[in-house]
Amino acid sequence: MTTNNDTTVIGRAVYLEMTKDTTVLQLLLMPEGYSKSQRFTPMTCFRRRLTPAAPRKTWRMISAHTTSPAERVSTSGIVGDAERNKAIADKILRFLDPTFSSLSANNYKLSHDPIVVEVTTEDLDCSLTGKTPYKVLGRALKVRKAMGLPADVVPKPGI
Repeated sequence: MTTNNDTTVIGRAVYLEMTKDTTVLQLLLMPEGYSKSQRFTPMTCFRRRLTPAAPRKTWRMISAHTTSPAERVSTSGIVGDAERNKAIADKILRFLDPTFSSLSANNYKLSHDPIVVEVTTEDLDCSLTGKTPYKVLGRALKVRKAMGLPADVVPKPGI
């Protein structure tokens, strides 16, 4: 989906919309990787809660535990065995446990299939500096539109 031919796709982000009554929670999960400035960026989650009374809110950011290269890669340069990889993935994803536990306890429901979009090194620079990756969100909203979903993320009152 990126239009710049010299841009390298380095991963995939997942965009989710969870609903409860007229409240919509948007989540954008960015992968870990190296940014354009060659700095390691941990997995990051951007989220915001929208309502008809507050249809525009700022994105909040939380980041995962940063794993070291030694944890991710074995001495031979090949990622280790399945058990080791599972332990590393559990460690990386643990930061999302409170978010998803809260969503489940408060009866939020996934409103449509998750949307997966490409991520570039420039997008990871945004995550690294704490800025919202609007280009990634733009790609997700394009896919959302192509899926035939309404243009407004938050339903209007009375609908």
